This record gives sequence, C-alpha cells and structure tokens, in this order.
Amino acid sequence: MSARTLSALSLLGTLIALASLPSQATPIRYDFTLTVETADACSSPSPLALPCADPGTQFFGSFTTSTDVSGLADGLYSLIPLDAWRLEIGDIVWDMNLPYPLSDFGGFRDPALGGINPGLLVSSGTVTGFLGGVYGSGDVPFVDFDSVSGPSRFRAFAGGTGLEGRYAIQAVPEPGVFGLLLMSLAAIGMFAFARSRA
Repeated sequence: MSARTLSALSLLGTLIALASLPSQATPIRYDFTLTVETADACSSPSPLALPCADPGTQFFGSFTTSTDVSGLADGLYSLIPLDAWRLEIGDIVWDMNLPYPLSDFGGFRDPALGGINPGLLVSSGTVTGFLGGVYGSGDVPFVDFDSVSGPSRFRAFAGGTGLEGRYAIQAVPEPGVFGLLLMSLAAIGMFAFARSRA
C-alpha cells in the first residue's frame, strides 16, 4: 500500500473519529486578576491576615463552568454553577475543591445572598464580572466583587487587613475540534513523510 493511500485512509479515519465524538459540555476556564489600589490596617496583622500589598500588586485566580454562556444575553446570571474556583491572596487560599485546612473556602455569597455561587456578569457572550463573593468559615476571610465597590472592583478583608482595587476576567481558549484536526493532519503528514523515505 502506498504512503499516499495510507495517508488518505488515516485522514478518513481521523475525520470519522472526530465526527463520532460525543457532544459533551466542556468546562470553560476563566482566569482573573485582582490589582490592588489601596491597603488599610496593615500595621498589626494577625496570623490569618491578608498581605499588606502595595498599589499595583496583583493576585490571581481562576474558575471553570460547564455552562456555555456564548448564547446568553448580556446581564447577571446568579445560578450558573461553577465546577472549580481558586483564588490565592498571600497565604489565604479559597479553593472550592479542597478541604479545610488546605483551603479557607467556606462558600459563595451570591447576589441574593443564598450562598450558591457568585453571580456571573455576562457581556458579549463571555463572563466579564462577578456580583457577590467568596468567604471563609465564619464569613472571614472574604472577597466581595462589584456589589461593594462598583463594577470591576473588589474588596478583600482578613485579620484586620483590607485590600481594595479592580479586577479583570479573561476566558482561556480551549483547543477545539479544529485544533485536534490540525494536530491529526500534522501527525499523518509526518508519518507519510517518514514512510516515503523508508
């Protein structure tokens, strides 16, 4: 069998395999950045305190949801479930999938204060903001978004230290079917080239 015929059969098999993949909800990952503008009560922090961060200091978090928001109208959605949530500010970690003491996660504060999850603000088919927040056991440490300081703003508090500033969210692109197809074609091409040289 020639390398050309083998390549054509491999390509056909790849296309059939891709077409037969089950259509499942793929978790969509978002990264977010908190940028500190002000810090207060930094003089005598307790052991479970936020760091006394200088203006411009950034902290990073991420969350995933299996809900595709690309077709949703702009607005606030308070019941979109999250598959994962993680935010670290200094030694304090809010991770919904880790148990205490590995995580200080106690729950979410949503717009209706029901504690299901933070409300997600959707604009142009992507998540652009939160309304509500995340907190530890006993409500502290906490980070509130938008509802306290205004759009794209956050306020965090723990151990007598408070941080305020702005935040931004970015969707993390996932490799789609087209990307898988390109990788398959590249592999087939390399196989055909190696085979023709043998």
